[in-house]
Amino acid sequence: MKKIAISMIILIAVAGMAFSQDMGRNTFLQEEYNSKMLKKLGFTDHEIKGLVRIQQEGQQVILNAKAEMDIYKAELKKLLLSPDVNMKDVEKLLRKSMEWELKIRVVQIKRQVDSRKLIGERKWVQLVKYLQRQAAYKRVSAVKNLQRRSIQKKRNNRQGKNQVREERVKRLLKELEQLLSQPQQ
Repeated sequence: MKKIAISMIILIAVAGMAFSQDMGRNTFLQEEYNSKMLKKLGFTDHEIKGLVRIQQEGQQVILNAKAEMDIYKAELKKLLLSPDVNMKDVEKLLRKSMEWELKIRVVQIKRQVDSRKLIGERKWVQLVKYLQRQAAYKRVSAVKNLQRRSIQKKRNNRQGKNQVREERVKRLLKELEQLLSQPQQ
């Protein structure tokens, strides 16, 4: 019973760490602002420069945090492979990873608040809606690409099966022809 409980705790910890690393990485507000896109949306040069500056300010913190979290993830995997898993070490790694995740979140929120202050409510809403549409479009495109690849794979699979059938039919017809051409006794 004790082993089952420990196994469940480990599984929960690994899942939590995996989700915490992926959480928020691809949200629409974290994309780099595209100057051309911002121009099309009616932003001034001053606003564009400010938005780009705000994005760049926290970039190093985010890159460092992601690198550290990758290290902790690898250390956790290594730790979980050992026959005697030390739960205190697991907890320490998870706490360190969560601290870096917190730093990422703080930078992301600071970016949003500063951007909102810079451009005002109306333009902020306009920007958020545009980025949400872009994110949705990317998700739909990704799903469509997966569907296309799946369909193509099925077609290729069917074509392969058809070729095998055709070769088998040809071979059987040759055997039949040989049997019919043999003199009967």
